[in-house]
Amino acid sequence: MKKRSILSIILVSLICVTYIVPSSAAFILGDVDSDGSVTSSDARLTLRASVDLEKFTEEETFTADADEDGNISSADARLILRASVGLEKLVHTHNYTEAETIRNATCTQKGEKKLTCRCGEITTEEIPLKMHTFRKFTVETAASAAEYGSGYSECSVCELRKAVKLCTHSPTSLALEGITECNVKGCDGQFPAFNDIVNALKAPGSINYFYGFTKTVTVTPKPECKPSSILHLALAELMEGLLTDSIAPGTVTEYSDFTNRRHINNATFFVTGTPYISSLSDSEVKSVSVQKMNGVDFVKNLPNSFKSTASGASYDLTKIKNSVIGDVYKVTVTLNKETMTDTNMPTGTTPIEKILSATYNEGLKKNLQSVSSSFDEIPEMANMMKMEMSIETAGTVSYYFTTNDFSPVAARYDIDMNTDSKMSTYFNNLLIPTKEATTTLTIESDTKQENFFFFNNFFTVK
Repeated sequence: MKKRSILSIILVSLICVTYIVPSSAAFILGDVDSDGSVTSSDARLTLRASVDLEKFTEEETFTADADEDGNISSADARLILRASVGLEKLVHTHNYTEAETIRNATCTQKGEKKLTCRCGEITTEEIPLKMHTFRKFTVETAASAAEYGSGYSECSVCELRKAVKLCTHSPTSLALEGITECNVKGCDGQFPAFNDIVNALKAPGSINYFYGFTKTVTVTPKPECKPSSILHLALAELMEGLLTDSIAPGTVTEYSDFTNRRHINNATFFVTGTPYISSLSDSEVKSVSVQKMNGVDFVKNLPNSFKSTASGASYDLTKIKNSVIGDVYKVTVTLNKETMTDTNMPTGTTPIEKILSATYNEGLKKNLQSVSSSFDEIPEMANMMKMEMSIETAGTVSYYFTTNDFSPVAARYDIDMNTDSKMSTYFNNLLIPTKEATTTLTIESDTKQENFFFFNNFFTVK
């Protein structure tokens, strides 16, 4: 009986302990040994790890990084030691990197995602509403000189309708959002907004035919090398010669393969990695202008044929050039100028970055490899070189729509890139050893990228 009472007490105690002690202890910055508090023992372990006398697990390394700079050092050990005697308060800054979508956003309901910090802290964040995806603009009644007409854009997702009162005038500009008001005095006519017209390209059935190609012209002058001292002139000339051989100055014209696709349900069309641009905001553009014209102006300046740089295949453009299109609105958006650098790579968040991300990153990598390979035989120079690169960009996006119902006909993206690469090499001055001499190598190039898109087989390409 006595034994049974003892066993009962032990069992109850275990149940209590199981209930009281959490399954996973809360994260405490500096608590390397996970005993629930920051002590001098944690500081000692951290100090040993900073000089490789102790091997930490990934989690121990995360906990021991008291200053959260990504490294374990004696500075972390010092902070932990001060915290153990109350002279320092270690505060962990949450860095939410892991995201899990709880609910996707639509054009009628906001979404939600769960964010997790490495310490185990979890929070949620709202996903903004998506923009409406309007179908091709529908004209209900045509406008006349005597009375207004009517039309509407309808969202392909939620079926929201945006009504527009039509007039016989031609717009000179388009609002990016909402509705464009006619700028003729005394006229209450309206036109769709730019984003509504262009986003119609996303809606099912708006595009049943798409084709296009890209032309890129790059002009690269001879690299220029300038030494800060005449004593390094010979070395500068050697460097200039090496880079001239690897970079090959001159003009290079490249064409992508001709892309031809039918029956596109959701138009995320690409030409050599270039996505189409939609949903522009006022902060992303410099101006929007509209011009009424007969036919698509850039078509007559296209070559009769071209040969793909990648595949070597030849393509005939005479059918496109001879097509009769009729009256169209040319909507031209001038994008803001941007500067990209080797430390600020494009992330695809701005219109030009969306167009250039692949081109820019590949070009930067190629230039850096060219410079690096030129000096493979002089490994001592690796620690004496500094490479900098920047690209100034400017561009326009033009869309062509029929004047009667804003059906997409064609589009053209023109992007100009001016690349400036500088490599500085530091040497000891031959006459004054304590003074450094600098040789600066400059590599420049100008690239013009033209992307051509054609929609709905207006140009009768089979």
